[in-house]
Amino acid sequence: MAENRSEQSASQRWLSRWHRWLGIGSIFFILLLSVTGIALNHSDDMNLDGRYLRSPWLLEWYGIEVPAPDSSFVAAGHRVTLIGERLYYDDSELMNGLSRLVGSVSTPSFVAIATSTDLLLVTPGGALVERVDTQTFLPAGVTAIGVAGATLVLRSGDELYRTDEDLLAFSPCHALDVGEIQWSAPSTISPAELTVLQQLYRGRGLSLERLLLDLHSGKIFVRVGPVLMDAVGVTLIVLSFLGLSMWYRRNGKNGKNGDSSRRS
Repeated sequence: MAENRSEQSASQRWLSRWHRWLGIGSIFFILLLSVTGIALNHSDDMNLDGRYLRSPWLLEWYGIEVPAPDSSFVAAGHRVTLIGERLYYDDSELMNGLSRLVGSVSTPSFVAIATSTDLLLVTPGGALVERVDTQTFLPAGVTAIGVAGATLVLRSGDELYRTDEDLLAFSPCHALDVGEIQWSAPSTISPAELTVLQQLYRGRGLSLERLLLDLHSGKIFVRVGPVLMDAVGVTLIVLSFLGLSMWYRRNGKNGKNGDSSRRS
């Protein structure tokens, strides 16, 4: 009997030791999973997807680099630049998802920006007023934009098209019909302006929600991270079974002792 009690005591100590050290080793990961899980559960309330990180080392860790400007134009003193698929008006992002910037010119009321598939009308202050899909009447795409007085002119292939008074509809024309056309030409962007735009571009590259998701899943550590979080999950399962085993042994022993006392 004494030998059995000694073996049970040794087993209990072994379980208790492993439970203690596994629990201590898992504290950091338990806190990480709990905090990130709670935050992600309230992502919309906290606007995590709309909050961006600008830490240089984090952006470098994610490999977020700024592509070279596709093209840049100046109209009425305002610079319009396309970097990647993001269109910038001076130092503000105007639109995303664009492929090719053709040019920019000024009219009495607007700054007109042309891409190969769209015409954007922007106030001098940078507010987008209208977006016209030029593919509906210019299937060949826009290749150049110019201005003749108050009239906008688009070139598509070898054809010219002029705007109506509202700058929303276009009709075929000849150069003699509109007079002298001032075509938009690319402008070299200064290093200082480029630095500002690069900072803006990188600042929209990594959202707080994505960082928390990657921390929660372990993907922030690339291939090792998910394996590590899997190991943490297995550890928590082992902890649960160790805890149940310790509880059962302790309560089972007490129950047997109680039965023995009652029989005696």
